[in-house]
Amino acid sequence: MLRMIGVNGTKEILKKAMFSITIGSNDILNYIQPSIPFFSQEKLPTDVLQDSMVFHLTTHLKRLHELGARKFVVVGVGPLGCIPFARALNLIPAGKCSEQVNQIVRGYNMKLRHSLGTLNSELRSEDGNTTFVYANSYDLFLKLVLNYRQFGLENADKPCCGG
Repeated sequence: MLRMIGVNGTKEILKKAMFSITIGSNDILNYIQPSIPFFSQEKLPTDVLQDSMVFHLTTHLKRLHELGARKFVVVGVGPLGCIPFARALNLIPAGKCSEQVNQIVRGYNMKLRHSLGTLNSELRSEDGNTTFVYANSYDLFLKLVLNYRQFGLENADKPCCGG
């Protein structure tokens, strides 16, 4: 892009573009997986995991901003405690979700939302046109999972495919 339209043209495109960021699910899923005893290390406390995830994402968002990005939609993590993998790991019965896993997700989402508010305050005051929007996928998908029949789905407990 730089070769085709140059630095100024690239900055103009970045300034007008909308950046959609959906990240974090795999970090949490890897965290909840049982570890192999021989190779296991003690797990971080969940608040340290959440803080680390938010810190690293915030660092990358600031870098995108430095490169010229101004409009961001950052999607929170959905209710991972309701997916078949997490339910199987925690022996959760049909129709229920792992509250322990969802608690980790909610804590992360809360910290992420707060961080985006801080970024809005800091970076918008610099240039007047930076916007970070938090997209709440957690509540949307939880409603879908708990009321799946209302949305025309046959089940919310079994995986669609695979083992």
